[in-house]
Amino acid sequence: MTTVTAGRFIVLSALLAGTVGYVLTSHENALPGVDPDLGQLAPIKTTVTDQTLIAPVELGSLERCGCKLTDATNYRQPDGCRLKVKPNLLGVAGYLKTGDREVDKRPPPWRIRELKQTGPEKWDGFLGRRTARSPVRVTDVQLEGSYTPLKGRLQVQVTDKGVNSGQAFWVSLQDFDPVPWWQCSADKAVEHSAIIARPKPGVRPVTLEGRWITKAAPERLWCWTWVSGKGVYCDPVGRKDGGSFEPWIYQPGDLEIVY
Repeated sequence: MTTVTAGRFIVLSALLAGTVGYVLTSHENALPGVDPDLGQLAPIKTTVTDQTLIAPVELGSLERCGCKLTDATNYRQPDGCRLKVKPNLLGVAGYLKTGDREVDKRPPPWRIRELKQTGPEKWDGFLGRRTARSPVRVTDVQLEGSYTPLKGRLQVQVTDKGVNSGQAFWVSLQDFDPVPWWQCSADKAVEHSAIIARPKPGVRPVTLEGRWITKAAPERLWCWTWVSGKGVYCDPVGRKDGGSFEPWIYQPGDLEIVY
């Protein structure tokens, strides 16, 4: 090899080594999030594993119209209603309700059955002075039994404009609901509580056999259940025989909830 050729080879080798060295150095010293080949910010891939970032279920949302709190963890519940874990009810705002048929048949407002502890495992119920639809907030929780349906007692306190007022008292879990059900459609509302409704002008109820009822429309109805393919089952308020075996059946859009 001549002297000139050898010199050129040495210079070329030095240039190549310098280039490779620069590339390696730039990769090693690249800043986090920077693509070393492009000199630009590269997207940082992240995986969310913290469960606290998942938005909690809003139990009082009108999107949960028709969702029973006591059956919230039942696998047979619709996807929009079912909760995968028991709800944390402590501090939850909601409303009093009653599943007492004798109370519900009386003119509203309906009084709520309160609980009083009379022994280590003994609780007695009595009609208190509080009424259905009173806004309350849960201050203590005593759940019991199996995973579903949810059973137990809640200590609640009546709220006035969102602020607790008065002495706390105990009610059955089934006599509390986070959802303002009277704002739901009638077929959804009766999944939460019996309701008092007013038939809209011109609507015609039917019997269980599907025949029109020809009697004069009542001013108010006591409605207690929804049967798919049939309608909302109601009785005229004040009907002496109760009428539970011969309901007046309305479609949800035929009714306006008044209580």
